[in-house]
Amino acid sequence: MSLPMLERLLSHFLENGNILGIDICGECQQGIPLPEYLQAEELNEETNQKLFEFLSHYIL
Repeated sequence: MSLPMLERLLSHFLENGNILGIDICGECQQGIPLPEYLQAEELNEETNQKLFEFLSHYIL
């Protein structure tokens, strides 16, 4: 799922519900070659930061 799609789905629930907590999981695959793993880790960190910024508009 793309990040914009996830944000649209989350915004629906955040705007229309009483959310008690959020846990979004999605860690990098284990056992892949190091260069690919490092790229995946970098993308994962960027995505986590963008999600934090998105969610902070609703919960902070």
